[in-house]
Amino acid sequence: MKYMKVRRQESPIVFSKSAGTKAVISGSADYYGACSLENFYDASSLGLTHEDAQGWIDYVTMFKPGNFWYKDGNVGVWMYEETYDNWLDTYGIDAVRAFYHSGHGNMRSDGTFEFPLGNNWGGRSWGNSKNMIFGNETARYVFFSTCLSCRVHDGHDPIRTWHNSNRGFRMLFGFETVSVDDPSYGKFFWEEWNKGKSFSQAWLDASWRISNRQSPSVVAAGRNADDARNRLFNERKFYPDAVDRSYYWWRWYDGIGTRLATPRGNGKAITDLRVAVLDKDFNPLTSSVKSVMSDLGFSKSSFENPQTDTLGNHYYGNNKQRITTTPEGFMNVSFNNHNFKNYAELPQDMAVSMAEDLVKSLNLKNVDLRPTHVYRGYACSGSPKGSGKIDDVKTVETIVDFRQYINGVPVINAGSGKVRVTLDNDGKITNLSVAVKPVKGFKTTLEGKKQPKDPNLLKTARKELLKSPQSRTKAFGKLLKGTMIEKANAGTFKGRKVKVIRDKVGYDINGSYGSLTAHREVEISYSDSLRKRLKLRLPIVE
Repeated sequence: MKYMKVRRQESPIVFSKSAGTKAVISGSADYYGACSLENFYDASSLGLTHEDAQGWIDYVTMFKPGNFWYKDGNVGVWMYEETYDNWLDTYGIDAVRAFYHSGHGNMRSDGTFEFPLGNNWGGRSWGNSKNMIFGNETARYVFFSTCLSCRVHDGHDPIRTWHNSNRGFRMLFGFETVSVDDPSYGKFFWEEWNKGKSFSQAWLDASWRISNRQSPSVVAAGRNADDARNRLFNERKFYPDAVDRSYYWWRWYDGIGTRLATPRGNGKAITDLRVAVLDKDFNPLTSSVKSVMSDLGFSKSSFENPQTDTLGNHYYGNNKQRITTTPEGFMNVSFNNHNFKNYAELPQDMAVSMAEDLVKSLNLKNVDLRPTHVYRGYACSGSPKGSGKIDDVKTVETIVDFRQYINGVPVINAGSGKVRVTLDNDGKITNLSVAVKPVKGFKTTLEGKKQPKDPNLLKTARKELLKSPQSRTKAFGKLLKGTMIEKANAGTFKGRKVKVIRDKVGYDINGSYGSLTAHREVEISYSDSLRKRLKLRLPIVE
């Protein structure tokens, strides 16, 4: 009998060997700290930021205890400003090596990042980047899981916002755009990192598992251009040393891509309303997939002795070439061969052709895959020295998305129902993500639901969801009033602007089933000039 080697989950701290339990907050180890806010002193509420921060700090405190995790009214401006940001050598942004903040954020026109807090400390309840100085003590990696915390467009750049605050941080993680209120950023970050990805790659890919209409961004500092670039694209351990801030490199994903096909699913042609039954036992490492991976450099022995962690993920290969399969039956392949020094953009038709050849060779049975979008990954650099300079924006990667279709209708999930191929400008495949499940058949309703007398008849409200974006507005408006954010803000959206970011109908994959669902992503503008995005869903067939 063969025994699978149990893999101790990897620690992001250099040379760390200890392990503990979830969210250990026990004093002054000076490694980790977090703040999360859902209820603010004088700002609109949020609904899922505590879960976001918990996903991040639960993982890291398995290896080293955290100094603090403050929430809501316990979060004050003192934690972010020089006088008290390392209070008692334990509390504040500069008291820990890696710090995670989840809440609201906004960027002023002058490049100042500002964020509301949970209490009024000395007459102030908002923090801002102009009043911050950190990295001169302990902080090296700072995560602002908020809207607009690391802008790169419209005259903004990370040097403009963060250089005067920086006294030694190595990397800062944030967003160019308004972000979605979601519980999974922190959790997904560590899931992506465990696939062998760098910190920056893990942050971008985790965010796009939630929505690829938002633009995650990361900046790294260094003593010169090469030092900062190497840190940005390759660093994947939390080092304790401060770094020179003479040069910066930053990267981001843009949520605006090139559409290769017009997905069906606007409701006008959908007539088959059955639920798709998916293969719950699907193993993405089929013999054909293993053959393709062997052609791409994986040895046959890579597949013989996989490691597994306590979450049920399996790992094949090594840090240079790693295949990860999840309990859900999804797979990621990281090749770690990306040439980030070639800035000559790979032609789109070449990228699509190479990606199509790879996907075809995978020979995924009973999975209808169609190329739908091409996205570019961008980077830029600059120096604040002298009069300062910002270099030209560079394309550093090309991402080709293949969407799974069921009965001619696309799957609408952000993180599943797709295959994603990433290529560098040399034309090398650098990452492959397979998150699909083969279709085994169809049934009239979801498991456990009462069978309708006529499965082809829908209630009027459900029929309206199939017609057009305009017909769905009323139904989504009712749903919006029941969200966690709405309940926390006096029960009305009166006077608030709601902008539709995305509206579509398609199959929502949940476990072993796919059912027709109306999906809408909206951006809400609050009266306090803050914004946030929400994902809303209404089932068409239950």
